Amino acid sequence: MFSSEKVVLFLIAINEGFSVMSGATGSGL
Repeated sequence: MFSSEKVVLFLIAINEGFSVMSGATGSGL
């Protein structure tokens, strides 16, 4: 069973990962 809190934390982790990668190229989210 998936809880909404775990889903939110998962999305935040992905979003932070993309922010780091895009930040290296100079484009932020």
